[in-house]
Amino acid sequence: MDFIAIDFETANHNRSSACQVGLAKVVNSRVVETKSFYIKPTPNYYEPINMYIHGINESKTDTAPTFDMLWSQELSKYLQGQTLVAHNSPFEKSVFNAMSGLFNIESPFIYDTLRLARFYCSDLMNFRLDTVCQFLDIPLTNHHDAEADAVGCANILLAISSKEGVDDIEALFDKTYSSTASRCQKPLDNELFYQKVAALYRSDEDCIKGKVFCFTGSLSFIRRDVAARVIENAGGIFKNTLSSKVDYLVVGDLSFIGGESGKMRKVKELRDKGSAIEILSESQFSEMVIYEGKNITFDMVAQDSLEFLEANRYNIFVGKNVCVSEGFPQGIMERLSHRGAITGVSFWEDEASKTDFFLMSTSVLEDLRKGIKSPLVIRMESAMNKQSNPEGNPENHHIMFIDEPSLMQWFDMVEAFLKGEIKMKLGPLAEPQYVNNHS
Repeated sequence: MDFIAIDFETANHNRSSACQVGLAKVVNSRVVETKSFYIKPTPNYYEPINMYIHGINESKTDTAPTFDMLWSQELSKYLQGQTLVAHNSPFEKSVFNAMSGLFNIESPFIYDTLRLARFYCSDLMNFRLDTVCQFLDIPLTNHHDAEADAVGCANILLAISSKEGVDDIEALFDKTYSSTASRCQKPLDNELFYQKVAALYRSDEDCIKGKVFCFTGSLSFIRRDVAARVIENAGGIFKNTLSSKVDYLVVGDLSFIGGESGKMRKVKELRDKGSAIEILSESQFSEMVIYEGKNITFDMVAQDSLEFLEANRYNIFVGKNVCVSEGFPQGIMERLSHRGAITGVSFWEDEASKTDFFLMSTSVLEDLRKGIKSPLVIRMESAMNKQSNPEGNPENHHIMFIDEPSLMQWFDMVEAFLKGEIKMKLGPLAEPQYVNNHS
């Protein structure tokens, strides 16, 4: 088992404000190297709560490199092509997402040991890093130091791997996607979730009934446990493990492990022995399981964008979680963070339900007009239907979709407001006023 555990600390509420990164390199199931780097935050200021948590301040990072400098000088040679893990990986992912918007750095796939803890240590009252380490008898000194936390994360994965007798990361995580064996959700709540979300898909029973399905890789248009329930509702059978009894192996994104999974290699072995397992791409599988939930449309974006501008609010982004589509120019995250937005928020997993604004670039919107949806638009449709929030209501969502021209027009309005040239609102029910009237 080879991987690198990673942990970030941030200076303020902006996800681009990473001020420290810690790494723990594991080779052959043993931590062989650890590293820590200070980073000059972007934007470069510290909030008291962050300093209270990790003890880092300006004096420790003023001479440190910015993230893009550290990436080119050090981080890229450690991380590129490696299997990455983190505890509560949506946070680390959101830091990379923010840096992607600022510095054009690709955001990697990151396995989440929090998911493992929820599944394999389900009796705990919470699944924080320190709680899980204590439960597994893992020493954790200097908690909230990025290097110490990365080591703790690595040891959590190694401890659970040893306890379960599974020395393959993909196989270890595969169990956590089970539609029936989850140990961390209340059965009633779980059942209600599946009833609501599975109803958003129409299945081709002629293709699915009586067939046995198995998955490998990351699926983009549907959660794996939801897909399992949809298959079972259509009379099919879902299996976590691959065997000669499987009819279809559905292959999602495998870029994070170099393009071929252990299950794909096993298919070749089984075929050599006479098995007739068929490999399906995610696109082929999506033709069997057709999404019929709420869709993001060009008209929806246009309507939301109009309402956004008509709101005429100077502080509309303050404290709000903002996701940005592909295709925006570098620096857009920084401009948003300067206006109070919480940028770089991930919506792959638990944070989907927290998204307030989804900003769509002109290129992505033009594709949408033609009926072509980018990967992030597909993910956001899942967020609309609360697939990543088992207790959410698929009939409800609060995400506002803003197109690039409207966003840029709003930036121009703000500049004019700050110069005293136009009036804007300082609250949803407030009257428009000039900036000089604001105490």
